[in-house]
Amino acid sequence: MIDQELNRKAKALLDSPFFTNHVDQGYLAEKQCIFLTLCGKKAVSEASSSKWITTKNGGHSEPENEDKLCAFLSSLGLAYSLRNDEYATNALVSFDQRKITECEQAGDDWVKVGQLFGYPMTAVNAFDKDTVLDNDKQDILMEKAGLPLYMPQFRFSQDHASEELEVLKDWYTTLKKYNLVEES
Repeated sequence: MIDQELNRKAKALLDSPFFTNHVDQGYLAEKQCIFLTLCGKKAVSEASSSKWITTKNGGHSEPENEDKLCAFLSSLGLAYSLRNDEYATNALVSFDQRKITECEQAGDDWVKVGQLFGYPMTAVNAFDKDTVLDNDKQDILMEKAGLPLYMPQFRFSQDHASEELEVLKDWYTTLKKYNLVEES
């Protein structure tokens, strides 16, 4: 069953010029990260947004207008923390400002950050201990499961990859339910 409030927020994300990748695949990946927080799959998400400036020699990206970006995130009911680099505005988003602060203070504590990002503890611990599944093997598992490689994901552990794949399947099912997947 479709939650009408989540559906409204999904449509707002889709209609928004913010959090759009300027690449062929993965156009919706940043929006997907935010939606996974909106629907409760992740306590915190990080997403990047930039505006594309076309020039006579091609183009480049620049950070967003922060006032407009803040208004948009607030309209979704999210707390946020923004930081800019020369190319983009990066946003940590959550329903709970304390979770954002906790994430910012975690620094290189990958276990804490992974927990806040909604990753399974088996994957978080494997990342911390450098016992993650090889990238190519993970890609093969995802492709066999019918999952796109451009969706939000985490590194699988060597020992629990099949259970961790189920988390991504759940995320993908939710994203698809709210029309936040790219059709090939």
